[in-house]
Amino acid sequence: MFHRYLNLTTAVTILIPVLAFSVNSPADPMYYNYENVGANTNVIPFGDYGGRAVNWLFLPGDFTEPTPLPAGNQITDVYFFIVTGGSRTYTDLTIKMAQDDITTLTSGQFYPGSWDTVYYNPSISLSATSDSWLGITLDSPYLYDPTRSLILSVEQNGSTGSYMYVRQNILSDIRRICSQGGPPFTPSSGDGCIVNFGVDVVPIPLPGAVVLGGLGLSFAGWRLKRRTI
Repeated sequence: MFHRYLNLTTAVTILIPVLAFSVNSPADPMYYNYENVGANTNVIPFGDYGGRAVNWLFLPGDFTEPTPLPAGNQITDVYFFIVTGGSRTYTDLTIKMAQDDITTLTSGQFYPGSWDTVYYNPSISLSATSDSWLGITLDSPYLYDPTRSLILSVEQNGSTGSYMYVRQNILSDIRRICSQGGPPFTPSSGDGCIVNFGVDVVPIPLPGAVVLGGLGLSFAGWRLKRRTI
């Protein structure tokens, strides 16, 4: 029987174009609420020089495109739809998440509940082209229950570079609370603007999966060690 093997040079030659395509191809979120939908565009919070903080409220069932986001997942990446692209460097960019059963935010008040900080960077440069998604990979996945509301907080303490305008849809009730500047951040009265927002998710690991995986790797290493003695 004839076996054909790829040598290292051939394998690298094939692999490099695949990796280049993966890195350079534009990314869309796996699930989102809207894509370039809504009459409002503004720079909050990605275009403010002096800093800005914003809370958005997403209700259960908001993430229905291209199909409804199912249960049993954790959020790994977040996306914002950028209408006017640019490149900007941020100080202390912070993203936090919380879940609750509320259906509206409170006028003049940031969400007071318990937050999980899912992303922080003391200095980060972000860029996006016009009419595209700006994606950010979280530092730690966030366990998401699609039957409850998701509250998202984005803060930055100062930025430089070109403006980036974010697409917002205007809904009823209070779906957004933002500061007038900052820091310190003073909350606004609030409005119905909701950002065009998307997420990537991965399944929640089964109990014991990590432990069993680690044991499997250890056992494989032990067998390899025995063979080499």
